[in-house]
Amino acid sequence: MRVIGMLLLLVGLGMAFITWNKDTTVSTELGRVHNIGLMADRRDKLFLSGAAAVTGAILLGFGEVLYKKK
Repeated sequence: MRVIGMLLLLVGLGMAFITWNKDTTVSTELGRVHNIGLMADRRDKLFLSGAAAVTGAILLGFGEVLYKKK
């Protein structure tokens, strides 16, 4: 459980870091404007990466508690 938790935590944090740096603007004749679809895509990926990181932290914590009981 600890290994899966650590992997989920690292994947979630890595995905959040990559997603946070994603560009949400597009070029037009008037300059660069924010694209609502790209902003929504980034929000969804940040939500999923946060959920993965929290789940990984919980599994890692429970794995530590169960490991110490044995």
